[in-house]
Amino acid sequence: MTQPEPIRTAASTADPVLLVGAGPSHRQLLRQLARRPEPGRRILLLHPATHGTDPAHLAAFVAGPGHPPFAAVELRPLVDAAGVTWQPDRVRALETEARRLLLDDGEALPYAQLSIDLGPVQERAALEQQLPGAREHGLFLWPAERFVSLWPQVLALGPARLRSLAVIGPGRTAMALALALRQHLPQAAVTWVTGGAQAGAGLPAAVARCITAELARRAVTVLPDHATRLVTGEVQLGCGGRLACDVPLLALESGPPAWLAESGLARDAQGGPVLDGARRCGGLPDVLLAPEAEAPPGLHARHARNLRRAIAGAPLQNLPTPAAWRLWLRCGDGAAIVGGPHWALRSRWLGRWLRGPA
Repeated sequence: MTQPEPIRTAASTADPVLLVGAGPSHRQLLRQLARRPEPGRRILLLHPATHGTDPAHLAAFVAGPGHPPFAAVELRPLVDAAGVTWQPDRVRALETEARRLLLDDGEALPYAQLSIDLGPVQERAALEQQLPGAREHGLFLWPAERFVSLWPQVLALGPARLRSLAVIGPGRTAMALALALRQHLPQAAVTWVTGGAQAGAGLPAAVARCITAELARRAVTVLPDHATRLVTGEVQLGCGGRLACDVPLLALESGPPAWLAESGLARDAQGGPVLDGARRCGGLPDVLLAPEAEAPPGLHARHARNLRRAIAGAPLQNLPTPAAWRLWLRCGDGAAIVGGPHWALRSRWLGRWLRGPA
């Protein structure tokens, strides 16, 4: 594979490097800058909250005491040690031709390089259209800070009012959350409404069998169906059935934030951004997107090192393709499932490794 070209530096060197979001890749970059500063470069972190949170740790948080705490990392010590300026602002628009971000307060920030490391997004209005009743009856997973503040209130309802819970949405985040619910609430019925796919769909047969066996062993009911509406006390399904449900947890994603979706970035057939091997946006070599929050810690560390190269104007390195990192799943009890094309393994040691640094 050919080495990516160096990031272009046509913008003024006085323009800052902008980091949008305090996800795991950006936090790793801040730690690297604290150890070895980048003299002469102005770096700004844009993040509206005082802490950086990691959606990959939500399942461990839900699993309850005795499991890794939810990763809520205070940003002030990190940015101060790294010599980075922190602005608690929200982005309103990305103007790629002008190479600048517009903030909610009207400020326009030019950039020499732009890196985006945001957690999953749930646009409430879009999800309400997709799943009527979601706003009134559903518990949204993201933003993670909001979910973490609400979850103790759900638990305070007590066993008598938490007899049945459902996780609605596809993918391994939903799977891990269903297993974590089973760990913390053994008295409740836990159902995973997958959106139509079988558990482990699209994964190698050995991994799919291991996942299916884990869900069955932990008594998580899997419904390969779509949720069509939420009403008080139940989830209505595409097959016409009704699922009793005291608390529906929404693991549905509605795509990138509106400002990024409207920026004109090139998109692939699935609606995702077109990226090269170094995770630079197609046609915009000065805009980089971090790996998804659920990627193993090693991939975030490698991406952070690439960001250092981008800041210095050095050639970037290609990262492993997402498929090479996809075959793993937290099991909610501290263990994890990992596998390849012809094998799968359930291991507590792997679960500890996947926690990674906050």
